[in-house]
Amino acid sequence: MQIGCGILAVWNDCRPGEEDAYERWYLGEHLPERLSIPGFRWGRRYRRLAGVSPTLPEYMTYYEVDTPDVLTSDAYLARVNDPTPETHRIMTDVFLNMNRTICRRSGSAGYVRTTFTVAVVAMGEVSAGDTDTLEPPLETLWQETWQNAEPEALVTSAEERLRGKDSKISGALLRDFPTAAEAMLAAEALSGRDGVLVAAYQLTGSLNAADLSMGR
Repeated sequence: MQIGCGILAVWNDCRPGEEDAYERWYLGEHLPERLSIPGFRWGRRYRRLAGVSPTLPEYMTYYEVDTPDVLTSDAYLARVNDPTPETHRIMTDVFLNMNRTICRRSGSAGYVRTTFTVAVVAMGEVSAGDTDTLEPPLETLWQETWQNAEPEALVTSAEERLRGKDSKISGALLRDFPTAAEAMLAAEALSGRDGVLVAAYQLTGSLNAADLSMGR
C-alpha cells in the first residue's frame, strides 16, 4: 500500500426501492467510467453488514488514485461536470446522505485482503487512527489510515449539485477481518466513542484499472 497516494472516500445511502437500479448503474456504468480516468488505479465497493448498530451510511466506496491531485485534474473535473443521463437520475433521485472526501493514505499495515472491513471515521478534529485500541486478529491482515486532503478552494461539481452538498470526514481507519462475525464484534466494540462513526462492511465489487484496459 503506497503511503501518500490519493483516496476518494465515499459513503452514502440509497433510496428504498431503488437498490437494484443503483447497483446496476454502479457496477455497469459508474465504476468503469471512473476507472477509465487517468490516474485512477482501482475502486472497491462495500455494503454494510446487517445486525450492527451503525453510525455510517449503508454503502461505502473508495478509489485509489496516483495522488490527491488526480481528483482535481482536468480529466476528472470534465467527468464530474458532465454526468450521463443515468448518473443524473441516480444522483438526483437515489443518492441519500452523501459523504465524499479527497484523502491521502497516511499509514498502512498487513497485506492480506478479505471481504469484511470495519471503517472508523472521524468527522472533526479527532484522528480516527488514534481511537483504535483493538489488536488486529492477524498481523497479516490489511489495514490503512486516511487523512483529509481536500483543497481549500474546491468548486462544487455538477454531480454534487444534483445530489446536494457532500459531508466531509477528517480521517479514517479501515481494517479487514477474517469473518463477518469478527468484523461486527469489532464494530460494536469501537462504536460509541466521541467524534467517530463506525460500521462493518462486506465487499460487493471491485475493479482494477489494468483489468478494465485488458477487457477492451
